[in-house]
Amino acid sequence: MIHCFGNSHINTFSNCETMSYVSNNDMFKLYHLGPTIAYNFYEHHYPAVVSLLDNINIHTDYVTLIVGEVDCRLHLPKQADIQHVKDKIVVDDCVNRLFKCYSHLQELGVKCLVYSAHPTTAYIHPDIQKYIYGSMERRNEICVLWNKRCNQLCLEKNIPFISFYDKLITDKNETNMEYF
Repeated sequence: MIHCFGNSHINTFSNCETMSYVSNNDMFKLYHLGPTIAYNFYEHHYPAVVSLLDNINIHTDYVTLIVGEVDCRLHLPKQADIQHVKDKIVVDDCVNRLFKCYSHLQELGVKCLVYSAHPTTAYIHPDIQKYIYGSMERRNEICVLWNKRCNQLCLEKNIPFISFYDKLITDKNETNMEYF
């Protein structure tokens, strides 16, 4: 079984068409932790993960943290502009902070998986402008940086990294909106 902890994006693994936070298959168990972001996950939400480890068979099950999409879509490009630094700097900082959770889980004997970020929406509408920052091209490039850093740390820590990102974009790194 794979135990998915995170924000509403855990529903990706529910096998349900609506947001139910309940998995409709035997492979995934979902734990909705509220509106979480990767940047402060360790400080604000990781204790909830640890408190639920009693529900997990650490010999056979895996844990993954489903966060990062909101960071890539909104917070990271905005912070890079505010701080006047390259996108890679804020992405690496955020991913490094998140991986404190995976390192600690490994110390506890928990098997981990890391899923890639998915591309951001290409849809433009005034109501969603407050929930996205910058162009789709820039946000998707941040997703690419995110996935590269996650993959690099997974290789170092011997954690499987599963990426579906390339299946959701065009050959120009534009989001294929038919999947949204």
